[in-house]
Amino acid sequence: MPNPTFGNPDRRRRRIEVAGILLLATGALTFGAAAVIKRDFGLGVLAACCAVLATLSAVNLRSRAARSGLDGGHPPGRVPNIQAELAVHIVGNVLDEVHPHNIDRDSITVTGEGESVGIVLIPHRDLGGLALVLSMDPNYAELCWAGVSDLAWHDDLDLGKRIVRIERSNPGWESELRSQIITEFGRRIHVTVRRNWRGRLALWCTIEVKGRPANLWIAKLSAINGAGRAKVVPAGDTSLQGPETPTVSYQVPVATWLKVAVAAWPAASHRDG
Repeated sequence: MPNPTFGNPDRRRRRIEVAGILLLATGALTFGAAAVIKRDFGLGVLAACCAVLATLSAVNLRSRAARSGLDGGHPPGRVPNIQAELAVHIVGNVLDEVHPHNIDRDSITVTGEGESVGIVLIPHRDLGGLALVLSMDPNYAELCWAGVSDLAWHDDLDLGKRIVRIERSNPGWESELRSQIITEFGRRIHVTVRRNWRGRLALWCTIEVKGRPANLWIAKLSAINGAGRAKVVPAGDTSLQGPETPTVSYQVPVATWLKVAVAAWPAASHRDG
C-alpha cells in the first residue's frame, strides 16, 4: 500500500520548481568559479549574475506560494478549512478534559494545506516553537512533534517526528485520537542548553521515540543565567501536561505564526484551561 502524504500537488510542484532553480543557480556558480580559475573573468561574472537571478527567482516563487496559500498561508480571521475545524474541536475537548499545565490556549495555532488538510499546533509554553502537531485530511489523522519557527512554508512541519497515523475509516478513530493526544501530552521532553565552538548558546529539546532519542528543536539563545562556560547545561525534564517546567523559558513565536495562520480560539472566547 502506498504511503499516504499530507499536502497538495500544487505545493509539491512548487517545491520541485524551487529546487530546480536552486540547482541551476549552483551549477551557474560552479561554472563561474571554473571560468575565473581559467582567468576568463567576463564569463565568470556572467555566470555569477545568472546564479543571482536564479536564486532571486526561487525566493520570489516561494514568497508568492506563501502569499497564495500553497505553502500554508491563509488570510487571518478564519479557520482554514473543515478539517481544521474538526481538529480544533477535538483538541479543545482534550484540553477541557485534562487541563495541561504547560499549554496556553492563546498560543494554539491553526493552519492548513489547500482545502483538504487542517493543522493544529499545540506548543509548550516555555520551549519556543516546540509543538505537538495534529494534521488531518479526509482519510487520516496524524500526530507529530516539530520545532516550528515559521509557518509560511511549512518546512519545519515536514521535518517533524511522526508519532502515529490513524485511519479515519476505522470505527472509534476519534476516541483513539483523543487517547493518543493525551498520551503525547504526557511525553517526557528532555531540555538542555548547549554551547557551540563559537560560544553561542542553543536550546535543545529531545524526546524518545521507539527507544531512540530524537532532537526536535534547537533554538538560538542570547544568554542564560548560570550557564557559565559549560558546553552542556541540563535544563530539566518537562511535558505538555506538566506540572514540571524547564529551568529556562523561551517564548513561543505566536506573532510570527499568525502572520499566515489563525488562532484556534479568539482570546475573548477562551475557556479556562
